Amino acid sequence: NRRFCDMLGYSEEELLGLTLADVTAEEFRVSNEADRKRVVEGAAEWVSEEIQYVRKEGDRLWCRATLSLVRVQSGSEQYLAAIVEDVSDRKRVEEERRQLAAAIEQAAEAVVITDAQGIARYVNPAWEQLSGMSRADTLGADMWAVLRGDHAQAALRELWDAVSSGRTWTGRMRIDRADGRASIEEVTASPVRDAAGEIVNFVAVARDITGQLALEERLRQAQKLEAIGTLAGGIAHDFNNILSAIMGYTDIAMCDLPEDSEVRQSLAQVELASRRAKDLVAQILAFSRQREREMLPVRVQSIVKEALKLLRGSIPPTIEMREEIDNKCAPVLADPTGIHQIVMNLCTNAYHAMQEKGGVLALRLSQVEVGESEVERDPDLVPGTYARLEVHDTGHGMDDETQARIFEPYFTTKERGEGTGLGLATLHGIVTDLNGVVHVYSEPGEGSTFTVLLPCMPFEGVAAEAEAPAEALRGSERVLLVDDEQPIGEFARAALERLGYSVVVHTSGVEALEVFAQSPSAFDVIVTDQMMPHMRGTELSRKIHAVRPDVPVILCSGFAETMRETAGDKGAIQCHVMKPIIGADLARAIRRVVGPA
Repeated sequence: NRRFCDMLGYSEEELLGLTLADVTAEEFRVSNEADRKRVVEGAAEWVSEEIQYVRKEGDRLWCRATLSLVRVQSGSEQYLAAIVEDVSDRKRVEEERRQLAAAIEQAAEAVVITDAQGIARYVNPAWEQLSGMSRADTLGADMWAVLRGDHAQAALRELWDAVSSGRTWTGRMRIDRADGRASIEEVTASPVRDAAGEIVNFVAVARDITGQLALEERLRQAQKLEAIGTLAGGIAHDFNNILSAIMGYTDIAMCDLPEDSEVRQSLAQVELASRRAKDLVAQILAFSRQREREMLPVRVQSIVKEALKLLRGSIPPTIEMREEIDNKCAPVLADPTGIHQIVMNLCTNAYHAMQEKGGVLALRLSQVEVGESEVERDPDLVPGTYARLEVHDTGHGMDDETQARIFEPYFTTKERGEGTGLGLATLHGIVTDLNGVVHVYSEPGEGSTFTVLLPCMPFEGVAAEAEAPAEALRGSERVLLVDDEQPIGEFARAALERLGYSVVVHTSGVEALEVFAQSPSAFDVIVTDQMMPHMRGTELSRKIHAVRPDVPVILCSGFAETMRETAGDKGAIQCHVMKPIIGADLARAIRRVVGPA
């Protein structure tokens, strides 16, 4: 008929004389011929099949063809009749639905569809991964009963109020899994309406963002550390100069006083406070990576014992100290100062947790083997031998929220003025740099236990610790000392002159260069600060060597970056001294570059 002609794009004359096989897609011809034979031979009264016909232009058309025999009453002729329906639109819709269903089934996001009462009618496989519940257990269940936990229930109330009023809701929800674990999900829920506009279903899509939030938290931590690094770069130079003057003049004054002098005892407290300030600057510089750590084979037990001696003098008798130290524990590759900071920070925090009511501070050092099972639980570990340092207190303990933040810079539970909040953050940074891990277990009212694991070194090849012979610090060399801080220069001159040196001080690199150029042979060694206006220490060194190449130069700086930049230029800088410095540091450096007195 005309409709069949229009469907295939042929005229009636063109179609008459063709067989159905001529207009049937090749992959359907065999089945179509089989259907024809079944009808013609009487095996079936009629056959219906979905096939593709090929239009005159070459494109294809999905049709449902129903074949049957038609007998003419006036004779014995039989005809094969085909009633053809264009089902292209339906097939396209079905294909879209199939693709949509496959996409939902294979989606990484969990998809949940409920009826208007909140009863689950569909969930995809990702829901099973997210919730820990099987599809069979979820279908037919009330989502109010499925989503357990106070946080989930509160979020579900907000979601329900929004979607039941016809709005889309987007938010975060904590899902307590059937196996006891929890995850944070980003959920978008929307109402589904029928043709009449009535809400008949709700659909929710949930994406697990637990890992993403952990990465964001790491980024925030990195940004905080970067901010501290910026702070350190701004204050380190001036602060170290101030400390150098305080510590230097205190040392000089104490040397002039008898041991039993009350003034000397007072100055000793000034010196102690200065060293605490120096340690604080070192902590900040460790964060900013501006001070490098010298890694050496270290026997942790000796440092632990030393730290405990210092602590006993400051911890009140209401706190009982217990120690269990394995003297056979293998050494670790570490900075001794870093290990000392770890012990002091852990013990100090334990002391603060018990300072009101007293208690027990227990420290244990042992050697342990970490196997594959421990590595599976903590991917930051690798199998091997570790030194395990445990510090336990019987103090007030911590809740989960506090434990999640204890390693953040500047976070502290102490009152204002009692702490900087850098102790545990510094500890975490040191342990991480040493390829170790730190764990904490705590319950409110039950105390806390911190466990540090540091990889051990084999005993083979570890040199025995020996005291280096004391260096002769005295000398008679002529020193040109350059520092833009007048108090630093004056203290250094006083300290060196007490040891027999002859010192000329200048606060300007330009002036010092003029003096040196006038009489290059008048000085045996140059000591210069790096950060000075008009001319930095490295530039001064190059210009001095242009006049006299053989004079040794000692560079002083509070920045390890400066040390790294100039370490390879042995022709310009012969020795480096980190600030803050005292007279003995300068004297050792001088003896190192000019030789024994």
